[in-house]
Amino acid sequence: VPILASWAGAGLAAIFLGLSSEAWLAVVFAGVMWFSLTYGNVLWFPLMQEKVPAELLGRVSSVDWMFSLALNPVGAIIGGISATVVGIPLTIILGGAIAAAATGGVIAIPGVRKPDDIGRGTDHTEIAA
Repeated sequence: VPILASWAGAGLAAIFLGLSSEAWLAVVFAGVMWFSLTYGNVLWFPLMQEKVPAELLGRVSSVDWMFSLALNPVGAIIGGISATVVGIPLTIILGGAIAAAATGGVIAIPGVRKPDDIGRGTDHTEIAA
C-alpha cells in the first residue's frame, strides 16, 4: 500500500502543479510529484524480487519494463493532443486526476492492502476491512 499511496500522492501533486499560479509553488509540487514517483519505484523493485518466484523474475520484469516503456510514447502523444486542445495546465490537472483515481481504485481492491494474506484460505471480505 505505501507504493500505491506514493503513486496516488504523485497524482495529487500533479493536480496542484497544474493549479499553481506561482513558479516557486509549481517547483515545490513538481518536486513532491517526482519524489513520490521515485519513492514508489524504489519500493516496487524489491517487492517484485520478493514476491515473484526466481525462475519467473526475468520474464515478469521484462513484461513490466516492456509495458512501462511502450506506453511512454502513447502518453506523450495523448498529452500533446490534450495540451493543444485544452491547454497545458488542464492537461496536467487531468493527468494527475486520472493517475490518482486509478491508483486509488487499485487500493480499493480486496487483497491489495494485505497481499500476504492471499492464498492462505483467508476470506477476502475480511481483508477489505
